[in-house]
Amino acid sequence: MALLLDIKSKSNQSYASQFQDQLRTQIRQRTLKPGQKLPTLRQMADQAGVSIGIVRQAISTLTTEGYIRSRQGSGMFIALPGQRSRMIALVLPALDFERIPMFIRGIKAGLAGLGNQLLIQAADYDYDQEIDLLTNLDSSFVAGAIIFPPPVRGYEQPLLELRQRDVPFVLLESFFQLEGVPSVQVDRFELGRLAAESLMRQGHRRIGMILAWQDTPWLGQFRAGMDQVLGEHGLSFDGFSQSIHSPMQLDSEHPAAYGEQAAEQLLIENPDLTAIIGGNANITIGLMQAAEKLGRKVPQDISVICLEGKGMMIEYRYPAVTIIDLPQPNDLGEVAGKQFAKLLQGDHSPAEDIRLQPQLFSASLENDTNESIQNRCP
Repeated sequence: MALLLDIKSKSNQSYASQFQDQLRTQIRQRTLKPGQKLPTLRQMADQAGVSIGIVRQAISTLTTEGYIRSRQGSGMFIALPGQRSRMIALVLPALDFERIPMFIRGIKAGLAGLGNQLLIQAADYDYDQEIDLLTNLDSSFVAGAIIFPPPVRGYEQPLLELRQRDVPFVLLESFFQLEGVPSVQVDRFELGRLAAESLMRQGHRRIGMILAWQDTPWLGQFRAGMDQVLGEHGLSFDGFSQSIHSPMQLDSEHPAAYGEQAAEQLLIENPDLTAIIGGNANITIGLMQAAEKLGRKVPQDISVICLEGKGMMIEYRYPAVTIIDLPQPNDLGEVAGKQFAKLLQGDHSPAEDIRLQPQLFSASLENDTNESIQNRCP
């Protein structure tokens, strides 16, 4: 069987992307029929004029997307409609992230009993690639999706288009909400409120923050939660020293680097700071490294609050850090799975925006810490 392939050497797309896009189009347009057997990898490579490695990469993607099925000893076939409709896509920004396996376990628990298979699709921190994954979801190929969207604004349009294609989906830990779409996330308002309460209770007034939510609703929610408490003390979120960057600026090879750099700058420019909030575990690890480098002891000289990452703080032996930990990923995932199960079972009740509560874990403060803080604060 000859495939209709036209792989161009002068194209902005890679050979693998051209191959899979053309094959996917033929499957969608039913030029290739459900159940039809595909040629071997070698035959397809010869027809396309590319290497077997490129064909293998493209076929792997199409298999992950549910378009192709392999049968041991028989070859590769175009997936049947019944096989595709039982698939639930889980679309992720990456797999190489410590919380992802826990999200997956929770989602599987939430979907238990449905008889559907989970189709995991992950972009390697390439958010344009994640958009491509969303663009290629279709109600004729999947029953729906649970989506962990890129951690930035501006990606709403592909999701709106997905809804127009009648693909039901639930958003998990999204930086934005879409009207009529169920979502599950951490309550960032409560996160801010707990952080402010902890700081005020310890008597802090000169406070710094290092966050990674620039231009996101999460920052607005966190600010509102803090201001609810700070306003009672004549203070405000905007009155504190801040270093806020985009989550797109992450360095997967040196995850603590930004926190260390930002904290060092904050502490040098504001030597009178008595507390700093680290927006996540990696930022806080960098913050602790900067404090040690500058000779600032925690919590005697400066208090540190970490927004999530209890496990990492224990692993790095930072018991002096106050932690406001997020709900466990498996809990978030299970709630998202249950929300999707309701969609799949025809529940037409209004979409819910479910927000799970964070939890405060106080630092192991020395006996005289609060007294020394009071002495340093007006």
